[in-house]
Amino acid sequence: MTSMVKFFSIATFCGCVFLFSACVTREASPAAPSDDAELVQGQKVYNSKCASCHGSAGEGGVGLQLNEGAVLAAYPEFAAQVALVKEGRDAMPAFADSLSEEEIKAVTRYTREVLE
Repeated sequence: MTSMVKFFSIATFCGCVFLFSACVTREASPAAPSDDAELVQGQKVYNSKCASCHGSAGEGGVGLQLNEGAVLAAYPEFAAQVALVKEGRDAMPAFADSLSEEEIKAVTRYTREVLE
């Protein structure tokens, strides 16, 4: 095996290990109450569409912090936050074309009531 092939084999292996460990060690988002179907749906949407930027617990990262009351301070009105999720702003994409109205309201509730 040539040294270049060995290098790429080792680099590929290391990359796969890194990606696998990132997936395995990722914290779960705070659990929605299991008796509230809308919040459970909101958690699923949050995990699939929001957590990669806003953090699994809303702690921020690429996107703004949402937990510890930050989302309520920035968007005291539910409708204003729904509009932001639909329309996006700055680096945040618009989700009006990829999420239903029901999903948008569910994820908005989740960020306001569970991440709080």
